[in-house]
Amino acid sequence: MFCALKDNSEKEVVFFKDGKRKIKKYSDIYQDILFFINKVQQQMQGEFSIENPYTIILCGPISYEWMIHDLGCLLVGFRSIAIPETLSI
Repeated sequence: MFCALKDNSEKEVVFFKDGKRKIKKYSDIYQDILFFINKVQQQMQGEFSIENPYTIILCGPISYEWMIHDLGCLLVGFRSIAIPETLSI
């Protein structure tokens, strides 16, 4: 699945952000996923391990960022749990 994103600069995802229509190519989405994973690795400071998967909770409105975070979790083997923003604290 992720190879299809990485190597595909023709297909696109259309989404809305700040009331504006945005378009991202699959290859750009893959780069955004890698950026997210890199940020997670930096924050975990060496605790990052595919052999010891973490559970990540995604809470908020469904958005482009939400999709990137969920796909990033899948790519590195983390479990992601989606919680509707109506249940947020």
